[in-house]
Amino acid sequence: MSVPLAPLVPFIEEADILHTMRYQILFIVLLIHTFPVYAQSRPRIYTREQWRADETLLYRSSTIGPAQSTGTTDESRTDASPRVQDCEGDLAKYPTEFRVLRTVEEENREKLRWPRRYSPEVRQIVIHHTAQNTEDKKRTGVEMMRALYKFHAVDRGWGDIGYHYVIDEGGRIYEGRSGGKAVVGAHAYCHNVGTVGVAMMGNFDTDKPTQSQVESLQWLVADLAKTYNINPGATITIKGKRMPTIVGHGDLLSTDCPGYFVRNALGQIRQHVASNRLAQPLIFPRVAERKPIAGTNNRLSSRLGLETILSKRTGLTALGSTDMTGRPGGQLNISMRYTANSTMERRSRIADIKRSSQRVGIEQELNGRYIAVRDELMLPKEMKNGQSLVIRLRITLPRDADLYTVDIGSDTYTLRAEGRRSRLATAGATPQSFASKLRTNTQTPGYRRVSTSTASNTPQPLRRRLVLNVSDNSASIRIALSHFANEMIVESNKYPDINGVPSKRRTVRLHQEGSWCVANQDGQQVSSGVVRIDPNGGINTVASWKKITNEFRGIIECRVVDEKLVLINELPIEHYMAGLAEEPDSELWEKQRAFAIAARSYAAFYTDPANRKFPGKPYDGSDSPASFQMYGGYAFEKANPRWVEVIENTAHLVLKKGGSIIKAAYFSTDDGRTRAPGEKGWNNFPFAEVFRSKPDPWCKGMANWGHGVGMSGCGAGGQAREGKVAEEILGYYYPGTSIEVLK
Repeated sequence: MSVPLAPLVPFIEEADILHTMRYQILFIVLLIHTFPVYAQSRPRIYTREQWRADETLLYRSSTIGPAQSTGTTDESRTDASPRVQDCEGDLAKYPTEFRVLRTVEEENREKLRWPRRYSPEVRQIVIHHTAQNTEDKKRTGVEMMRALYKFHAVDRGWGDIGYHYVIDEGGRIYEGRSGGKAVVGAHAYCHNVGTVGVAMMGNFDTDKPTQSQVESLQWLVADLAKTYNINPGATITIKGKRMPTIVGHGDLLSTDCPGYFVRNALGQIRQHVASNRLAQPLIFPRVAERKPIAGTNNRLSSRLGLETILSKRTGLTALGSTDMTGRPGGQLNISMRYTANSTMERRSRIADIKRSSQRVGIEQELNGRYIAVRDELMLPKEMKNGQSLVIRLRITLPRDADLYTVDIGSDTYTLRAEGRRSRLATAGATPQSFASKLRTNTQTPGYRRVSTSTASNTPQPLRRRLVLNVSDNSASIRIALSHFANEMIVESNKYPDINGVPSKRRTVRLHQEGSWCVANQDGQQVSSGVVRIDPNGGINTVASWKKITNEFRGIIECRVVDEKLVLINELPIEHYMAGLAEEPDSELWEKQRAFAIAARSYAAFYTDPANRKFPGKPYDGSDSPASFQMYGGYAFEKANPRWVEVIENTAHLVLKKGGSIIKAAYFSTDDGRTRAPGEKGWNNFPFAEVFRSKPDPWCKGMANWGHGVGMSGCGAGGQAREGKVAEEILGYYYPGTSIEVLK
């Protein structure tokens, strides 16, 4: 049996192994050692010794670089930036999450440049990209690894490489940080204790990782999860926030890492690791330009996913959403990709900038620093025809709540400044003047192009099409939120009504007194009993709930249930569906459509008083996938615009049989067949004949993840990849049903 030699090529080239007997023996030993690894299709981890890390860089005695580290902890303070102050605040509030098991100051009688610390427990795996340019094929993965090591250890002053593991384009895994199991790295500021950092070589703002990288990443994450007893499908509380056990760097800090493509595939990575589908490829989002197709019905073509993809598009293109929300005075980070259509000189003008207000600050990242820009965007370096690069911009919102727009080239960003003002003054790029001219906010021409209003030149608030399609008599649903505290704070971006009475304040404080919820504003009680906060078409933010998904459309109702203060989100089902966080935009269009109809059916089934999920409780469902459905609210809606299109596309559609909505159960993966309700002990399951066991060949060889009844995620995805539309997928898993409008 032949053995692939590609992983050994760097060592063969650099050590000239075949020219001396000594290295011939080493080659044979490595070959024998490699054979069983490849026979099992498991990637190999190259030790620091094997990629020849310069271990002298670990010690203060090294003549290369500074004599010692820039700090005594893993979080070096270089200034009093908001990031540093936020970390110091976390340190004061959550001191136990920064404690270490032990510290090692020296090794082999040498003082370490950066003392090694060890986490008492590793709870989270953090995924990164190195942002290195891997187009230079003259450099091997080993050479790039050494360069990265020197950059971290010497240039950044960290005394070692920050990541625990690094994966090159060929899928080879390199041991990073020295010190062994549970050693604290330097990969995520203020989040190094209790985490392991895994980086892939490449810049995934512009490129996608190779399949070899993806397979090695998923295998390594699964192996680390087993080593540290981490449940890859679970969520944990970190510094007061609920988040997954597998996250990207940008989930912890304000950064684009691990890049646009990987960031939008993190949900798939978690799912693949949790279900042990480690060789499963990722489906990455496409940077596409949709155009109407001549001679077709636009709604039909959208349903079938027909679109024109300009994969070779030149010029400037927005990466990610162009509809963003932040606090007044706060900052937003955006990325754009520029592709040259000819040879371009450095500082060439590549786009005009127009902003609705001169108080919107715009800065461009150049050589690691943000430089203020005004009316034009410049190319940061010389480029050749066809080359691409990512341009990073930082936008500082004015300190007045309003909607602002910025035109950059042909792309228009709509920026909503909502909620409380930013705690820190971060408006370095915003003119600090109160001249009437500067305070004018006149929306840009690009805003008028995308505005929903065409009857007038007066700018109108930009709204999602979803909102326009919800009628006043749409069915509603009541969802219990899993936020539990003695005191809760709700902030509205519009002046709310509290139990029908208009309020002159946007913040409401809630607490429990006996069996009543009590609402206070400015220290004065304004209502009690059952308290309903209606934002009048705006957004309610549960500010006391320290998590990303704490924004909600509709009414927030506070009441006491089972002697505890409970918040209930009451809203139209279509708004609820837009925030349902079970099928992000990384999934296929037709799979999303199938799950939208099934999930709406499941939710609507339980709004019928005859089918109570929680008998005797004043709500229909919860935001927990363990007991109902995973609900992410307005934050999920903003982050997944294609899912919102799916909801609009399938609006009000549910699965019925004999005129009744079915309880359309669904799950993640199975081992090649679905299960009948009786196999799970679900007796008297409504329309059980619909849910009989079926072959599920698209899932063969996978682990059972979920109850196994109804439609599987792996099967729906497999059928969508074969070209089947949602109606066909639903017909297979729910035979004998029809798709009808919810009344």
